[in-house]
Amino acid sequence: MNDQWPKLKRLFATASGDISLEQRRALNPRYAGGWEPPTVTTTRESLGDQKRGARAPVEPLATDGAIAGTWVVTSSDSRFWPILTCFIASLRDVARYQGRIAVIDYGLEEAQRRKLGEAGITVVAPHRKHILVIDRYFTLADYFRNDQRDIVVYFDADIWFADSIGEIFANPGILTGKLAAAKDVWKCDYYTRCSHPEFHPTVEHALSDVITEYGQTLQAGFIAGTTCAWTEYAALLEALLSEGFAKNQWGADALALNFFAGLHPGRFELLPITYNAPPLWGVVREGKRFFATKFDTDGLHQPAHGRIPVRAIHCTSAVRHRDDLGLYFGDVYPEILERWNSRFAVR
Repeated sequence: MNDQWPKLKRLFATASGDISLEQRRALNPRYAGGWEPPTVTTTRESLGDQKRGARAPVEPLATDGAIAGTWVVTSSDSRFWPILTCFIASLRDVARYQGRIAVIDYGLEEAQRRKLGEAGITVVAPHRKHILVIDRYFTLADYFRNDQRDIVVYFDADIWFADSIGEIFANPGILTGKLAAAKDVWKCDYYTRCSHPEFHPTVEHALSDVITEYGQTLQAGFIAGTTCAWTEYAALLEALLSEGFAKNQWGADALALNFFAGLHPGRFELLPITYNAPPLWGVVREGKRFFATKFDTDGLHQPAHGRIPVRAIHCTSAVRHRDDLGLYFGDVYPEILERWNSRFAVR
């Protein structure tokens, strides 16, 4: 059996949130001997060589000093504008989320940015140093790096909300600094496509451990944590990329998330698919309530557990244009969508 993954687990077991030189070398054993990795910044104070997103102080939402604020973050371009409208409409008017919202701008039109501003939504300029699914998380970690007590929850923009998500912000694990996510429907093939072949045995070993622990791999379209947890995750993602373990390709974000859970089990919290449910979990509608019903790919789900309530429906690319599932936001809440389409001038 490949022994690289056990070595990595031992090395990272007593580590801080920063990525050490020794850990970097372990991620890339090709460069044994006198090789020195490029100088990069992975400390909690800064990620990357460009300080981004300075913003004015905000008033705390809590009065007990525990949490400075809550944020829901997503990313979008102009092509996704109708989908982003569903995201925001459902977040505000169905989930009744009253905290702060930010959209990382990967090509919005000026009029769209203005509409977001009028709705009290922060527009964030991205780093644009990697593909979107990777770059978004570096941008997020850097943007919030100075607000150590904020809880920041990222959702893909093709998610819409069928009920409150307030429990996320009160989750004890997240409040104590853990990174949190939900499991995926299955192990996707992008884990090997986004990593170099020589590291595939390590990837497979790591994912096997994650599946044993959680029942399935982890889905990167929803991640939650304090800004410290986000900094740690982004540091690991950056190390995987800079050391040549992962490629700048689709899936590297999910690979880093699964590695994080495997290397730092004490700093990861598994949340239910309630908060990130692709329809392939057998999501069904009952009035305006939704439930996941199909769990044959979840190694830990037992029939006695029953179906799982769904509050965030993730219309991934595999099902986004299917009209036979009854899961389109506008079919469930046509009046809300019509109002927000008018407000956001959706064409």
